[in-house]
Amino acid sequence: MVIQFSPGADGSTQAVRHPGINRHRLEHFRSALYEQRRFRLEQLHQLAAHDPLASDQLMEVEVALRTAAEAALADIDAALIRVGDGSYGLCVRCQQPILPERLAILPAAGLCMRCQQNQEQPHR
Repeated sequence: MVIQFSPGADGSTQAVRHPGINRHRLEHFRSALYEQRRFRLEQLHQLAAHDPLASDQLMEVEVALRTAAEAALADIDAALIRVGDGSYGLCVRCQQPILPERLAILPAAGLCMRCQQNQEQPHR
C-alpha cells in the first residue's frame, strides 16, 4: 500500500493511506465536504423555521427532510474526521480503498461499493 503525507488541520503531517488520493485531491474532497456541510446546516436552519399552521402532510415532509439532512450531516462529519485522522478514502468496514470516482460523486462515502452492496442486501 502506498502511503502519502498531507498536512493536518493543526499543521502537523498526517498519513493518507489511500493510493489514489494525493494532497490536491484530498483538499478537493475536504472542500466538497465542507460545502455539503454548509448546505445541510442551512437546510436544517430553514426547516427549523417551519410554518406552525402547516398541514399534517407538510409537517411529515419536513420531518422526513430533517431526518435525511441530519443523517447526511452525520456522514459528512464522520468523513471530515476520517480526513483528519488520515483514514479518508478507506472503507470503514473492510479497510480497502474506496474508488476515487465514488468519492468524487459521494465525498462522504464511508463504504466501498462491495461493502455498500452487502449492507443493502436483505439478510436471508
